[in-house]
Amino acid sequence: VKHACYGGTLALRQATEWRLSGAAQDRAALVIAADVALYEPGDPGEPTQGAGAVAMVVEKPEVAAIDPVSFPWSEPAFDFWRPVGESFPRVQGQLSLDCYKRAAERCFTALIGRRDPEAALAEFGAFCFHVPFPKMVKKAVFRLGEALGWTPERIAAFFTEKVDPTMIWNRVSGNAYTASLWISVASALRGLKLGERIAAFSYGSGFGAELLTLIAGPKAAAAAWARDIEEDLEGRGLIDAAAYAALRA
Repeated sequence: VKHACYGGTLALRQATEWRLSGAAQDRAALVIAADVALYEPGDPGEPTQGAGAVAMVVEKPEVAAIDPVSFPWSEPAFDFWRPVGESFPRVQGQLSLDCYKRAAERCFTALIGRRDPEAALAEFGAFCFHVPFPKMVKKAVFRLGEALGWTPERIAAFFTEKVDPTMIWNRVSGNAYTASLWISVASALRGLKLGERIAAFSYGSGFGAELLTLIAGPKAAAAAWARDIEEDLEGRGLIDAAAYAALRA
């Protein structure tokens, strides 16, 4: 898959379509989103790097169902890539940010269509994004809000209520690349009532993006995975700069 962090979402889409087509013959699919999310030491992106993986079993939609209707956007751009044979990515930071914001605007405006934006977005209980770092998501939300004609105050309120709470785990895991969006989704699903909807924006450099709609299933509220994640995060330990440098040597 060329579009980097979009790879996990594409795998999930393909697994879902495999199930819907009947080719699965009632078999489940296992989708694993995992990456080595490292930058070259000293790179400006190094503080954002993180670690995390998400495994998803595609079978009966007990935790969440995926609406087959989605809203994609793609353009050719070398904003972030890792050449074959090299250990670290090459990044055009400003270009990548611009691509991300543009993709979010195009995907969400496609979802809204000719409807009233307030009414269309009110259908969703949470908005999850691919999270390279939280401020990047905030910039994309402000770009979308400006395109919709919202005031800065309205944009800030929307971000605070519907977007920022979904990034609680991303803030401490760092950028987990293909798993990043799905860490946010796993957080947002906690406590959702049956039938509540989540908007999930996936982006991968290159660039390709897709906006999905998830519908909470009967087991979403229980969030059986949440305690394990919290324990993993609580079990982390601090290391000093010298120890970190030694690990990267």
